[in-house]
Amino acid sequence: MILLAGIPTEPPVELAKDSADAAGIECIVLNQRSFAFDDIEMRFVDGKCAGEIRVGMQSHPLGSFTGIYTRMTDAESLPELAPKRNGAPDPSALNRARAWSETMNAWLELAPQRVANRTSATLSNF
Repeated sequence: MILLAGIPTEPPVELAKDSADAAGIECIVLNQRSFAFDDIEMRFVDGKCAGEIRVGMQSHPLGSFTGIYTRMTDAESLPELAPKRNGAPDPSALNRARAWSETMNAWLELAPQRVANRTSATLSNF
């Protein structure tokens, strides 16, 4: 099973999902825009990273993925965090989005699985 992390309507993520489906590869799509509802839990047990990702009502152990494709964006650029009438995003939503993204990016750096687009490898784009 592979994990696709990012915004599912973004063409590269959508293409990856379509390709996995066509190849009969089970995949889980972790929508970054669902940061308020989905969750990632990471902990260290005997020097190894463990935990789970919850997408909707389903939990998936971090170790259950054979590969990961990520196209995560900067949390502050998510439409859900667009400034409200007072000119500022909701601080609690912004903090949640940042914590979610930071935890996800930390796991992506530590994950022993094959990871396409590790954050550290794409920093030159910024």
